[in-house]
Amino acid sequence: MDGNNTWLLKNSPPQIDIQTKKVLKSLSKAHAALAELKGIVLSIPNQNILINTLYPPVVGQQQDL
Repeated sequence: MDGNNTWLLKNSPPQIDIQTKKVLKSLSKAHAALAELKGIVLSIPNQNILINTLYPPVVGQQQDL
């Protein structure tokens, strides 16, 4: 990385086959789980409650009360 915050990707794309049966089955399960989570989140009246639990406040940061 240089001073311009430029990232250099090496060995991209990977030289191995990542579309294996195991990976594809896992993607299907992950997709279904994310869809279920999205449905649950949409039922929460204030969705920020969920998001705020993922990111604890930074020390010294002003809190909205």
